[in-house]
Amino acid sequence: MARDLREEIRERIDLVELVSGYVHLERAGSNFKGLCPFHTERTPSFYVSPSLNRFHCFGCGASGDAFTFLMRIEGISFREALQRLAVRAGVELRPESSPYTEPHEQERLRRALFAAHFYYRQCLQRSARARHYLEQRGLTPATIERFQLGYAPNGWDYLLRFLQKHQMTTEDALNAGLIRQGEHGYYDYLRDRIVFPIYDASGRVIAFGGRALGDEEPKYLNTPETPLFEKRNTLYGWHLARSAIVKHASAIVVEGYMDLIMLHQFGFEHAVATLGTAFTEQHAARLRRLVERVYLLYDSDSAGIRAALRAAEVLDTAGIPTYIVELPTGEDPDSLLQKAGVDALQQALEAARPASLFGLEQIVREHMSHAGVERWEALDLPARTRLLNDALRFVARLRSQVEQTACLERLAPLSPAYLTSPQAALEALQRDVRRLQREGRRATGRRASPRAEARSSVPSPAPTEEASEAQQALQTPTLSVQLPRAVIEAERTVLRAIVASETAALALEQLPHIEWSLPEHRALAHTLMQLPQPPYRYAERELLDAMPDEAQQALLTSLMLQTEPPLSLNMVAECIAYLHRRRERARRLQILNELTHSDQPPDPEKWQEYWRLRVES
Repeated sequence: MARDLREEIRERIDLVELVSGYVHLERAGSNFKGLCPFHTERTPSFYVSPSLNRFHCFGCGASGDAFTFLMRIEGISFREALQRLAVRAGVELRPESSPYTEPHEQERLRRALFAAHFYYRQCLQRSARARHYLEQRGLTPATIERFQLGYAPNGWDYLLRFLQKHQMTTEDALNAGLIRQGEHGYYDYLRDRIVFPIYDASGRVIAFGGRALGDEEPKYLNTPETPLFEKRNTLYGWHLARSAIVKHASAIVVEGYMDLIMLHQFGFEHAVATLGTAFTEQHAARLRRLVERVYLLYDSDSAGIRAALRAAEVLDTAGIPTYIVELPTGEDPDSLLQKAGVDALQQALEAARPASLFGLEQIVREHMSHAGVERWEALDLPARTRLLNDALRFVARLRSQVEQTACLERLAPLSPAYLTSPQAALEALQRDVRRLQREGRRATGRRASPRAEARSSVPSPAPTEEASEAQQALQTPTLSVQLPRAVIEAERTVLRAIVASETAALALEQLPHIEWSLPEHRALAHTLMQLPQPPYRYAERELLDAMPDEAQQALLTSLMLQTEPPLSLNMVAECIAYLHRRRERARRLQILNELTHSDQPPDPEKWQEYWRLRVES
């Protein structure tokens, strides 16, 4: 693919708009920032620059353009990213290979899934029984079309024969999860079921779910996992909900197909659903990129409550504020919406409680139920003690200090000290939580190496400067050296100064005399020095295009986006002086190392140079 065509696509893509489909961005000066989608963080360090048309994360170092972002976020190849961005940009690509070339395995699976989807859709149009079922469930024609629902007829191998008729192999149908093998041959995986196509984030069908029309068990059935489909990574409705999730900065999570579809039909388009599996870390990671909070809207029975609490724990670990929505007994989102309408569900959402308080309330209810009482005040002292112990263990696992305090305030009346002093009771509970957390950390620490623990527990005396230098000179060099942060920041400051017109003259004058500690800094400095003109005379994008590789482009992007601390001549001069002092100290250590390891009599000239450097620095 010609470079100019790639540049044309890149220039036509609004990177902020592209990234906003995955990350909730907020304006930060002339740039935009948000939580990085490529690593877990609580403070935004991910920046998108419209002027540079690039992104950079100061936390994990992820950096690049629209192609890089789409490849990383979707886990696709450059060719796939190129095709999708070309469509987005309105650029027509010339076919690079013959259409008769054997497609890649995944493409063959996608072809089989696409054909199956077409088949199921056609079957729904021909089945009055299936259409009547959907009408009875309250689905409108627009909703059926939006979710592309279908029907799998009650035949042994109708789908398989359809696929074979259209030149698709039995092997591909099997690998795509569309058929299964039995004692009497191959047969369709879904039969006599309403079919729910399952999509990836790009809106491509990757699997199917089926709902039995009769009394067959299981009532709901998903096609098996394949190279394209993993339940732990997939949320039903994600491709339709993503833009609404970004708009609301929140998401509603439910468990069933019909609950999800009905929520969308009634206007709650920021809802997604799990696929017959527990809520996973991968689900949380996907939501964390876009949301400020999550509402768990599960069934109101005991199984639904347990599932909601498990999901809340996963979300809490990911650092996402989570609220649990309580529905009237016996209701689910589908039934509530159809009986009471939008207002009833909206009121339930507004009344949702933080998952921490909801979880605490469940513990209290369980203990009251076990004791056969309706109010906690009726619990005897041993029962209260058991309740407090279980509740404090729950509170100790919470990550948020605010939520811990809120829970302890609810528990304080259970403490024997509450009648004397409510504040004393709260403080006693806080001490108990800290004790439980320390015990938890010690239990984790005991799994570490005892020898490592012993080394870390022995304090080292603070060495004098001369003793420190002698020790460093006698130490065996290691393969991995962790540089002080001051060195890294000083080198970055000098590099930032090179591309800023106000400080470039000072930085460029000293550039040849700096000994860079980081190879990537050294490589970028060398590239900048070789440019025909001083770096600050180039437009930002021109300067980025002049870099020889992606690594230097990424480093230069981070320098251009860094605004703190603000550059000044004094700060640049101080950083240059610091690096010079460090270079002289390194030279002193080198001389001392040579003198202490040499079998020859001490060289007076080297001693003289050593002491000269000591005096000058």
